[in-house]
Amino acid sequence: MLVYRTLVVPALGQAMCQWDCGWYISIVEHGYDATARFVADCCWQANWAFFPLLPLLVAGLQAVIGGSPAALGVAVSTACLFAFVVLGSQLRRHTRQEASPWGWIAFVLCWPFGFYFHALYTEALFAALATAALLALVRGWPWLAAAATGALCATRPTGVLLAAWVGLRQLGLIWRGQTLRQRLVALGPALLAPLGLFAFMAFLQLKLGDALAFQHIQAGWGRTGSNPLRVLMAPFGALLRGQPVPEDLYFAAWALLGGAATLWLCRRRYFAEAWLCGMPVLLALCSGQLISMPRFVSTNPAFLLAAADCFLLLRSPLLRGVLLLGMVLLQAWLVLAWQQSPRFLM
Repeated sequence: MLVYRTLVVPALGQAMCQWDCGWYISIVEHGYDATARFVADCCWQANWAFFPLLPLLVAGLQAVIGGSPAALGVAVSTACLFAFVVLGSQLRRHTRQEASPWGWIAFVLCWPFGFYFHALYTEALFAALATAALLALVRGWPWLAAAATGALCATRPTGVLLAAWVGLRQLGLIWRGQTLRQRLVALGPALLAPLGLFAFMAFLQLKLGDALAFQHIQAGWGRTGSNPLRVLMAPFGALLRGQPVPEDLYFAAWALLGGAATLWLCRRRYFAEAWLCGMPVLLALCSGQLISMPRFVSTNPAFLLAAADCFLLLRSPLLRGVLLLGMVLLQAWLVLAWQQSPRFLM
């Protein structure tokens, strides 16, 4: 057991720690930067772009049991993955009337891009919290939905999208309220939902004098405002000119997949899921960059719900089994590729 803890676990954490993982470790170990730094002969960057809930969880666990942040991040993310799987099965039982959860469970655990859910990234935490919020909305528990959304807003900036959904839903209840008490009760979840974002903004204002530092520093990654349609179509325009960039075409294809999943969810009248699926894609395109689009889409819980819908339409157990096996093999290859930090998996 000692060998496992001192050699195997840290090695696993290090192997899974690529790209943005280093930024989260910097927050765990040193807190948020006081100033931006010039990174990799490229540009001025800082860890303000990364929201605090995940590093807080890892730092808290480290304070209790010790260990390396990378390895603890694997543990936290893996626990969040299983929470997402369980909550997703409950959500599907209420929205899809699925009698058995095993098809959904097998699909998520075999999903080729599921390795992101084990790294020190926010993907698993975001998926668990967003699914908890969606389930609470379906069950008619607005305060629980708002609490999960508040935590979501401290996890990633796109958490504000679900906060807006909760807020609009509660505004409808306020409008229909018959008494002042009913309206005040309905207002509470709307105020709670974005609290995680407001708390982070207050912290940045006190530390840096800029409540929107998390947004302003995005310029260091080349993310500035742009026409989303132009960003999406640019790789296809290059293809028509005979100057294709395969990596950009791959990124754009994932954006289109996210749009297709959004339409699928709308068609099936899962409108909150459609909002959660489509709006992050649109915001990413508005940033002027396609990079990381495969990760943004493939780990979006609403996208996975839509993809699982399509998978479960297959009636042949043999065909399902073959597809799951293919997904597992692809995930194994992607895990090996991930350890080499390829740009297409950023």
